[in-house]
Amino acid sequence: MAGVCGALDRLSPGTRRRFFDGFINVLRSSVGRSVYRQFLREYFEEENNLVFWEMCDDIIEHYEAKDMEARVAAARDVLAFAAHTDNAVNLDEWQLRRLRACLARPGRDDTALLEALHDARNTAFDWLEERYATFLECCTPGARW
Repeated sequence: MAGVCGALDRLSPGTRRRFFDGFINVLRSSVGRSVYRQFLREYFEEENNLVFWEMCDDIIEHYEAKDMEARVAAARDVLAFAAHTDNAVNLDEWQLRRLRACLARPGRDDTALLEALHDARNTAFDWLEERYATFLECCTPGARW
């Protein structure tokens, strides 16, 4: 795990402090996500929930800027990624069915799709946040893997 800790050591003290002040600070920073992705890959051999969170977040954060066709195409990519068994995204079958239903409806309900994406993103966030304490423990100066 020296790789993740080494990556943190190369950051400015202010940036490092922000990452240790709250998990959302890690997710809202491209550098933070990069370091956290490395941590997930090295420690859990799993980074798909972060990729999934980023995909959902991109749609949600840029929702108004995208036309309906672009939103639906992006949501289909999210669903395909989540449904692929090799990706092991932490969604239950109900959430997957809900996303499928939102995308299958003629005259799609934009609000329902946005809500389904929010819920899916929150599920990924919860999984990622549960590992944040391990991230802090492992990357605290003097910690040993």
